[in-house]
Amino acid sequence: MAIGNYAVIQTGTTEVVNTIVADSTFKLTGYDLVLYTNDIPASIGMTYDKSTKTFSTPTTTATS
Repeated sequence: MAIGNYAVIQTGTTEVVNTIVADSTFKLTGYDLVLYTNDIPASIGMTYDKSTKTFSTPTTTATS
C-alpha cells in the first residue's frame, strides 16, 4: 500500500474530473484512478492519453 496522487477519470472517458491523494488500494466505482507525479502533472479538465500515459490541456476553439 503506497500513498500517491491520482487523477480521477470517469470510466470510458479521458477527462480528469478530480484529483485526490489516496493509497494504491483505493477504488471508486465508475472511475479510473491514474497515478501521476510532479514529472507528469494532472489537474481538473485535462485530458489523459492512455497510450502515452500523459495528461494535456484540451484545446478549445473560440465561438462567435
